[in-house]
Amino acid sequence: MKRVLDFYFRFPILMDYLVGFSLLCLVHYCVKNCILEIPKEESILNYASETTTILLTLAGFILTFLTVLITFKTGKVEESENITLMEKFCNSSLYKDTTTLLKNGIKSLIFITLVIYILRFVNIFGIWLLYYCIILGVAVLLLTILRALFILDNILDFHTENHRQH
Repeated sequence: MKRVLDFYFRFPILMDYLVGFSLLCLVHYCVKNCILEIPKEESILNYASETTTILLTLAGFILTFLTVLITFKTGKVEESENITLMEKFCNSSLYKDTTTLLKNGIKSLIFITLVIYILRFVNIFGIWLLYYCIILGVAVLLLTILRALFILDNILDFHTENHRQH
């Protein structure tokens, strides 16, 4: 499991979209074989509005988390005698990796939001494409929030471990 997570965190955005496109292939197969039915246009337009709202809200939460994480960063160097684990984290390469993962997650959410939003109003490709993009958006949304929660959980564990030492 650790290998899978390591690979996932090495290419998180690519993996999010690969999982999303795999889900789209499954949905497309189900639609073609009459297992699923594409909803009516009005429903799809409502789903698009709701999905973009949720995507932008999640991007805001992750941005808030990133902002809080940045405010915790201190300027202490590791040679200081009383350095906490959190300060050590903030001065390590893990901090840069964490902030990069969160920033790229926000960019990914905004990208898929823009795609859905544009397709909602410029419906030149057919309503089915908007439906598939909504499914892709939900997959990206779920994976991004799971990744952000995983990061948050690890930071909290790190912070809790720091309090146990003192």
